[in-house]
Amino acid sequence: TILTNGGGATIKGVDVDVTLAPIQNLTITPNMSYAHGRYDAFDEGPTFFPLPPNAPRAIPSGCAFTAYPTGGAGIPMAQRNCDLAGNKTVNTPPFAFTLAALYTLPTAVGEFDFSASWAHGGNYYSEPDNISFTKQPHTDLVNASIRWTSANERLDVRLWPRNLLKDKYYSYVANSATSGTKYSPAEPRVYGVTVGAHF
Repeated sequence: TILTNGGGATIKGVDVDVTLAPIQNLTITPNMSYAHGRYDAFDEGPTFFPLPPNAPRAIPSGCAFTAYPTGGAGIPMAQRNCDLAGNKTVNTPPFAFTLAALYTLPTAVGEFDFSASWAHGGNYYSEPDNISFTKQPHTDLVNASIRWTSANERLDVRLWPRNLLKDKYYSYVANSATSGTKYSPAEPRVYGVTVGAHF
């Protein structure tokens, strides 16, 4: 793990949240955000360059050589320290949109809540050198749930699926000069039941 601090960064954007109640017991919540983040100064930032058989990446002038792969095959990256000013800031989705809906149905045996959400995002880098290997793809996550709450509010049961579209994305991405790009996949489509008791 490499921990580094950039000299400065600027992130500008806008976030819009709206809550709609078109009919009784129905709430719709759309959200949109736009962000533009760049490093203003980032001297000697860790920068990784793929080795064959990967496609080469041009090495800018002034990048100090800091790590040389000596292990032969299986070491796919070489590291240099470069000026990363102007690169995109990490974990900054340029555009994200969410849409959530909740409908509550009162009955004699308790309340039923039906909810669904869609979140569109991704398309950002996990490393400040902005190498393509660490770019999070666009994501479209769809979740839903049905919850029953007893009339005395002492018991509730919720049925839920997550990632209904089986979208593939990463929960963790990082580079290393000795082991290349490391990925941890996010959870696939999952289902569950949650039971709650209130005293």
